[in-house]
Amino acid sequence: MDLRASLFVVLLWSSCCFSKNESSVAIPSDAFTIYSSLTKIDATNSKSIDNMPRIQSQDTVGSCFGCSASTIVQKFICDTDEEIKSSGVKCSQVSKNQMVSQLSMIAWADTNEDRVDGKASTERPGQPKNHTNIKLYNDRSKYSLGSNALLNAVNNFSFMPESCYPFDQLVNKYGNNVDLFKKIYEKTKNFYNLKKRKVTEAQAPCTDCLEELNKDFGTNFTSDALNNALTKQSFGEFLYTLIFKNCKPIDFANTPAFRQIPEVDFTLQKSQVFEKIKSVIDKKSPVHINEVCLRYNSEKKECNSTHSIVISGYRKACPSNNYNDSKCRQQLKLHNCWGQDWQNLNEDGWVDADKFIEHLNYGESFITAGEISWLQ
Repeated sequence: MDLRASLFVVLLWSSCCFSKNESSVAIPSDAFTIYSSLTKIDATNSKSIDNMPRIQSQDTVGSCFGCSASTIVQKFICDTDEEIKSSGVKCSQVSKNQMVSQLSMIAWADTNEDRVDGKASTERPGQPKNHTNIKLYNDRSKYSLGSNALLNAVNNFSFMPESCYPFDQLVNKYGNNVDLFKKIYEKTKNFYNLKKRKVTEAQAPCTDCLEELNKDFGTNFTSDALNNALTKQSFGEFLYTLIFKNCKPIDFANTPAFRQIPEVDFTLQKSQVFEKIKSVIDKKSPVHINEVCLRYNSEKKECNSTHSIVISGYRKACPSNNYNDSKCRQQLKLHNCWGQDWQNLNEDGWVDADKFIEHLNYGESFITAGEISWLQ
């Protein structure tokens, strides 16, 4: 069979991490390409990491860097925390009290530099009190990357649990309606800008405001939480305080080391990327990818939408009949934050390695620091 006849490109969902203003014509990339006829797996050139965290769904919230980074952290916790290990519970089934919050992970990426009082924090990245903000959509900065979240978190390794504010509440409420959620996000920001106050100012009751916020977020914020949040000096801090009020962080005894390739100020040729990823997977550490391009502008000169993702395996796949090594392909297993349905419909995330790597740092023959990272 002609290999091309069995090729199909995975349908790209609209839930990307970073999206620029797109022209009327957007060209999807073939980063997630599957060769469905390659069913004979070379076991001597294949490895998949066991006991991975559950597949989460970011849906339309655009939080892939928080979702992917929390997956990396959760895997380390499941492998090293004695309470979880002794319980015999699979990593995909840990309780939400032991599960790292996506929103908490987002906070570790950016610092509180956008305070409205002009008093930017002087604390260095990595200090917990400088990572109490949640930034989504247009509020994200150049630091809103999963690798930054991992780098900043390792020294203190403390996270809010998913039970504080289950991310599924947003996903279940807004489904695939990205426009609606963006409107709610902007509406909440406008409310903050209108109602924010100094700590010393009197607390004006706003029962209607509270009811509307609870309706929009599908939760039960208290008036105390709202009043406290309105004293914060940026919208990101307002969101963080509102969502995690009275929530106790989970701390872990074992602290990992952050690793990345290439190192700062260096580059790595794309021709070397697959072997580097293999070497990390061989040590049973899943790999975090900062940005793979999913859509380009009409001229395919600029990437319009990127996505953060986790890699948990590699393999060599070949035709099941008429074995010919020249027709074999290297593949990578994606642990994607688009929900279990996406994994089930797309060969459990197994995509062509060359196609995937091609869309890292698109247009260049190399990748830069932070594109590939992991914990060990």
